Amino acid sequence: MIDRCTNKNVRNYKDYGGRGISICNRWLSFENFYKDMGPKPKKSMSIDRIDNNGNYESSNCRWATQKEQCNNKRGNNIINYNGKTQTMTQWAEEIGIKLPTLHKRITKYGWSIKKAIETPTKTLEEIWKERCISVCTDRGELFESILEASIRTGANTASIRKCLEDKDKTTANRKWVCAKNIQNKYPQSFIENN
Repeated sequence: MIDRCTNKNVRNYKDYGGRGISICNRWLSFENFYKDMGPKPKKSMSIDRIDNNGNYESSNCRWATQKEQCNNKRGNNIINYNGKTQTMTQWAEEIGIKLPTLHKRITKYGWSIKKAIETPTKTLEEIWKERCISVCTDRGELFESILEASIRTGANTASIRKCLEDKDKTTANRKWVCAKNIQNKYPQSFIENN
């Protein structure tokens, strides 16, 4: 802690002392540091600055787990949604979505924070349908899967699924049905429900 804030020859000095992070004079003595912070509550914990732009001093330090420290880095993606501010990792954990999925929704696909957080991920059944249920159209087109149909016609997979549930709906100027004549390789109970 002292070296990375005071010794320019230490590898990570640029991230601490080089940014102006310092240690209060009182903590230059280990005894004083120990009096202020006490022993580690758990072996896995380490010292963490609450404000990671602030200094090492008793009012700005705590014992933290690795997870807490990872959520307190200056490079984190911070999201404010419905008056609550958390890292992207914390949001992903809270809403039960994989971090890469949430990250792609916002950075790659340009979704709004609201849409990225509120849109549920597909269920395993929906993914199974998209990849395993063959479909055909009123134009006589036959596709091995909903996913293939989506790629070849430009129709959204969710729209195709809705058309399979409601025979009066159309998408991409087509009516869609399950190609039951080639579904004998799929579980009978699944076919009967569709």
